[in-house]
This record gives sequence, structure tokens and C-alpha cells, in this order.
Amino acid sequence: MSIKKYIFAIYISTFFSFLLPISQTRASVIRLITDTQTEALVRNMIDPLLAKEGLIQEQIDIYIVADNSLNAFVAGGLNIFVTTGLFLELSSYSEVQGVLAHELGHIAGGHLSKRSSAMKDEMIKATIFGVLSLGVGVIAGEGKNGIELGTAGLLAAPEFARKNMMSFSRTAEYSADTFGLYALAEAGISSRGLIKALRKINKLHGDRERRRNIYNSTHPFSEDRILQMEQIIADNPELQKGRRETPDETENFEMVKAKIQGFFLDKDRWKKTDHNDITEIWFNIKNHNGKMAVDNCSRIVKDKSSRNYAFLLEACSRAYYELGQFKTSLKFIDSAIDEINPKKYPNTKKTQLIQFAGIVAFQNDEIDKAIRLLKYSLTLDKNSPRSWLLLAQIYGSQKNTAMQNYSFAEYFYSINDLNKARQFAKKAIILLDENTAESINLKDILTIQR
Repeated sequence: MSIKKYIFAIYISTFFSFLLPISQTRASVIRLITDTQTEALVRNMIDPLLAKEGLIQEQIDIYIVADNSLNAFVAGGLNIFVTTGLFLELSSYSEVQGVLAHELGHIAGGHLSKRSSAMKDEMIKATIFGVLSLGVGVIAGEGKNGIELGTAGLLAAPEFARKNMMSFSRTAEYSADTFGLYALAEAGISSRGLIKALRKINKLHGDRERRRNIYNSTHPFSEDRILQMEQIIADNPELQKGRRETPDETENFEMVKAKIQGFFLDKDRWKKTDHNDITEIWFNIKNHNGKMAVDNCSRIVKDKSSRNYAFLLEACSRAYYELGQFKTSLKFIDSAIDEINPKKYPNTKKTQLIQFAGIVAFQNDEIDKAIRLLKYSLTLDKNSPRSWLLLAQIYGSQKNTAMQNYSFAEYFYSINDLNKARQFAKKAIILLDENTAESINLKDILTIQR
């Protein structure tokens, strides 16, 4: 494999097609995707809800899970995980936003830390492994084949402790639902979306839920959750009076849904939308059909009035990349990056687009530009493992051993592998001038204690 193909393989593994394992349970592996447009959509959904808890965007990490079941959960403090299935199964911006309001309820309620405390109280003579790895607030309670996700780590627990933990989890779900209702109301947003989302979950899982013993479940029956919320709304009718989603919000949601549909579903499972060209182009990109993807591009890129025009340009860049036309691909991705500004694209991080531009520049033999772009991406996300790894590969292709070792040192440091970071730091520091910024950073790596 040529170095260029190898570097592209490294990069493409960070986009839609790569599934990065982050946690393994007895049931499944949780795998992530990265996509600028999808992450921005989620951030815009939670933005008006954060004020209720006094949080800001920078405190929240968003992860998109490559799983087509309808789900969302929180884990590890301020980390929100949403599945691709959340966008595929739900029908509107407001429904997904309602689910996210519920998840913020778990963060606001401190349910993760409280569950940890409850575990200590209940498990004095027993040890449970893996419970916290899945987090709390799995919105639907069940995964594939009817396996309840929240029970994976509880299987070995003594019966008395297990039932108490289940009860705690069910109470936390009711609490998060209530928080979600009030967070939406405080932001001036109708709670209808949250109710609709739960009704869809009930439609999908209700029959299985009713065959289950509630005392062996981490989640209340979705039907009971709906009844509780309807009662709260009946007692507080102002909760339903907020605004509905705007046309821009609707378009943003539908564009992301079209992209995910094209990338994750076979054609016979597609739902017809106003954005079928988007679905087609991402389907062809995924299947490395550059010619058909470029044909799709010629249609979608004409819509300069789209609120998502930057992401149409990105799609075209990837289409031309698949066709091997790197110069044209670079032109489109550069335009996409230039198009993004905080006013038109709030909460949109350009790091991943800039990384792709760096790869395209490298493929187009514009080495200096590739390095410059990747270094720029690091000014936006200093500890991005992806950027450091790509830089290491590019420096290696240019026989720049000093900077290759330096980049590997930073890469391993960014993923908390201090031993390997120090190994490469020792190799790099003897090859670099003593007073360079790189040498100073390497000295920090060699001396810092984590």
C-alpha cells in the first residue's frame, strides 16, 4: 500500500465509515462516528437547554454512536451519547431535542455519581463491573434482540442489591423526564416533542416491556412515563405553550437524517424525503462510487440558499475525492471551510473538515498546505489525536524523522498513553533544536506526571 493510500486509510477511519470501540459489554461494543454537521445539530438542540443547569457548550462532549436502534444516554459526567437510530427513527427536530432534554436531566440530577454512591451502599460485599461504562439514561432501555442495555453490568449482583439498583435507575428516569419538561419550558420550547418521542419508543418496545417484570428493569415502562408526563402537563398546562420548531431547525434535522440514512441504510429501507439527493450522494460515497456521487453533487451544490450549504460543499468534496480528482475536491472542501461562520453555523466545529482538507492537499501533492492545515486544526483542538497521527504519517512520508517522532509523541500523549509518548519524545528531542517550541513541549511530556 502506498503511503498516500495508507494515510487516507488512517483518515477515513475517523469519518462516517469507521466505528471506534469505546466500551465493551457482554451485549455489544459501543462504536463512534464523527461528523461535523451531526454534532453541530445536537449542540444547537441542547444550547437553549443548558441555561437551566448553568452549563455551557464547552463543558459538554457529544458522541454519535453507530447504532440504528433508537437510543441516547449519558456517561462519565458531561458526556452525551446519541445513536444514529435516534435520527432514523424519530421524525422531527423537536423529538430529538426532547430526548436530549431528558438526558440533560440525568446530568442535572447527578444520577451518574448518585448511582455510584448507591452501588457502594448496596454492594458492600459484592463487586459489579461495567455498570458505569454504559452510563445512565438509556432512553429506550432496550438494545438489539430485546436485551436491556442497562442490566449488562448488574447480572452478577446479589438479588437484593440488584433490585435496589434497578429501583434507583427507574426513579432516575422519572426524574429526568420531569427535568426535560421544565428545561424545555424554561427555554420557551414546547414539550410536545418529548412526549412524541416517548410514544414512538412505546410503539417500538411497549409489547416487550409489558412481558417484563418491572422489578427486574432499569427503566419504567414507557407507557407509565407518558402517563406521568401527561399528568404533570395537565397540572401545569404552560409546559405545552412554548414555540414549535422553526423551518431552519426542520431543514437542519432533515438534512442530517438524509445523510445518516444514505450512509447507514440499504436502499430498500430508505424513506422518501425532500433531500433524497443528499441520501444518494452519501450512499455513493460510502460505497466508493465516485462517478455517481459526483452526478449527485452537480444537483445539490446549486442550492446556495440552503442553510446547510457548507455541508453540501463538503459532500461534493468527498464525491470528487472518491473519483480521484483531488484538485477539485480540495476546492470544494476549502469553500466549505470558508463558508462556516459562527452566525450562520452556530456551535459548528471546523476541526474535522480541516483535517479532511489536509488529507486532500497531501493527495494533491501540496505537502506544505497539508501540514499547515493540520497544524491549524490543532489550534482549534490542541489535543486532537487524529491531527497528530496524520501529521506523523505525512512527516514520515517526507523522511522528516524528528517531526514524525514529535507528532507521535503528541499523539500518544493526547490519548493518555504516557509511556509511548515518552518513548517517542526521547527519540525526537535529540533530533530537534533545543529552543524550539517542539522541544519545550517534549520536555513537558518527559517530566509531567499524570
